[in-house]
Amino acid sequence: MSSEYAGFADSALVIHQHLDALTRDALRARFPGTDDAAKQLREGLLAEQLDTLTASWASIPRAVKEQQPDALRKLFRHDVELIAMHDAIDAAFKAWTEQARDDSSLVEMPGALQRFVERVRPPHAVEAMSSIWVLRAWSGPEHQREYDSVQRVVSHFTEIYEATEQYWVHKLQGAATRMERTQEQLERALESADMRVALVPMATASEELKQIQALLSPDKLVLQGDLKLGNGEDAQVIPKGLKLVRRGQIFERFKSDVENADVHRRLLELATASSDGSDLRLLFGGDDYNRARAQAAVAIEELGAVIRVVKTAAVAFPETVALQCQELLGKHHKGELRAVTQ
Repeated sequence: MSSEYAGFADSALVIHQHLDALTRDALRARFPGTDDAAKQLREGLLAEQLDTLTASWASIPRAVKEQQPDALRKLFRHDVELIAMHDAIDAAFKAWTEQARDDSSLVEMPGALQRFVERVRPPHAVEAMSSIWVLRAWSGPEHQREYDSVQRVVSHFTEIYEATEQYWVHKLQGAATRMERTQEQLERALESADMRVALVPMATASEELKQIQALLSPDKLVLQGDLKLGNGEDAQVIPKGLKLVRRGQIFERFKSDVENADVHRRLLELATASSDGSDLRLLFGGDDYNRARAQAAVAIEELGAVIRVVKTAAVAFPETVALQCQELLGKHHKGELRAVTQ
């Protein structure tokens, strides 16, 4: 073993003597009672112990776990520390899943559960924090009875890890699917919506844009009255209630990061936007389109909220949730751009 780890196990065992880990049964014996206060005290102590024990597990170097099974068995006894961890994470997981039962809501993990899945990895993840090391420490014919108990505990750890992982995968997939579905609805609405094109000759653009600006609501860019443009055969009427769509020349001029109020304030800039003197073509959309666009915006915001919460959980699942979260960040950004430009 490397000299940098020499004496680590001995020092850890000295510190370990000052930690009197208690199982759920031991806590009931020491703090009896069936009232809520007694239950909260026991659950709180279990959670605090879990944090301490998982931090201890995470801090032990892989070389010590791999090469000093005797020390590992003393630090994580089959009937004390491992049972205390089992009882604590079982309580934390059940409380969380009870809250997360409503599939329409997104429930963050309690701190103890978050830190557990970060620090205690399944046996198949052969790394420093993998629970494979405690299984190996308790393997062998001389520890057969104890090994069976350890195996049950580690199996429960793995079940909790995988169930938690699947919860976040499911939430990400669901939010992404809803966003993509609403984007498709938005595109279909765009194809079939009551869309009107307002042709604004460059020669009269300043005057016409002032009229349009006066009729548009600054926050939503919705016409508050009928827009009448041109005269005679060239006369146009864009009915009240249609919304200025941020596509075409509007998007080219103001891009996606300009707020509606700023577009409204700067609308007259379009009078000088054309370098070749061509007419302006402004698009106005009806209720179906605006409704689909609003639904898309809600779905995009939902995905963004999910991603913000899942970023914390993703730390514990680098090969699944973290990768999926990163991929969806790109989709979310594209969805935001599409929602603005359509």
